Amino acid sequence: MAAYARWVQRGGDWPTTLEAVARAWPALPAGLSPQSDIADLRRSLGLKTHWQRVMAALGVVGAVPQPRADNLWGDGLLPLLASGGTEDEATAFLWWFSSWPGDQAANLSRAARVAGIADGRKNPLAWGHVQGLIGQQLAAEDGSGRGT
Repeated sequence: MAAYARWVQRGGDWPTTLEAVARAWPALPAGLSPQSDIADLRRSLGLKTHWQRVMAALGVVGAVPQPRADNLWGDGLLPLLASGGTEDEATAFLWWFSSWPGDQAANLSRAARVAGIADGRKNPLAWGHVQGLIGQQLAAEDGSGRGT
């Protein structure tokens, strides 16, 4: 929490910057889907380059260390960008789904490998995998069968 607080204090008017970032969001290359290999999907989207550009523009770099910066991206910034309506749902979903999983419990990584969801280099663990596994765990615990 201290790192996030430092970022907000240093970040200036990050909501306005985020809005500008949303207006300049890159177009989605054709033929991509959540079924694509995650490594290929990340490369095709230019995820690393765009992530670095956005995080630098928002002042996150140097204020929030890895892997917490990935959590901020997946849990906060991407949903805010998507809710702004500048991207269609399919495009926003692919960016979110393929992003790095941030700081996650080791049991989620193991579960993804055992289930064959993520296998390392070609199909590394992604944000969508982690969120799906968490949703399944929550549904099993409450007995409702509802996912996230």
